[in-house]
Amino acid sequence: MAVEIVYETHSITEDNERGIATGWLPGRLSEADPRLCECGYGPLNGGPVSLVAARRAAHIDVPFMGGQSYRQVVEAMGSFLHDLVAGWDGARVLIVAHSANRWALDCLLTGARLEDLVDAPFAWQPGWHYTLHTGWRGPGD
Repeated sequence: MAVEIVYETHSITEDNERGIATGWLPGRLSEADPRLCECGYGPLNGGPVSLVAARRAAHIDVPFMGGQSYRQVVEAMGSFLHDLVAGWDGARVLIVAHSANRWALDCLLTGARLEDLVDAPFAWQPGWHYTLHTGWRGPGD
């Protein structure tokens, strides 16, 4: 018998790039892998979830001031999926990301609408499963 261990690390941080050990200090994700970052909320980054949640529907297509829109997160995830299907066909891949990225997967791979997702109640579950078919080119494939 054996134990299969899957180890995941976070994306590269600005401190990693500068050779600094962040430890327990707050770090910032690097621009090197922006496609799996959470939606940029501008001045609301680090703010209460209740403030962000109250504004989600208004930022589906209009970016948060100094941030991005949820549609931009979908576009970034689409770019990631194109690379994924090209280089990992037949593999099982674990993605560790954020709620906006899961919504993007729902839009791109199941046909869900952002308008229906951003204000839907959150129901935690131990993982979500998607199938990215060979030859996938975008929504509707």
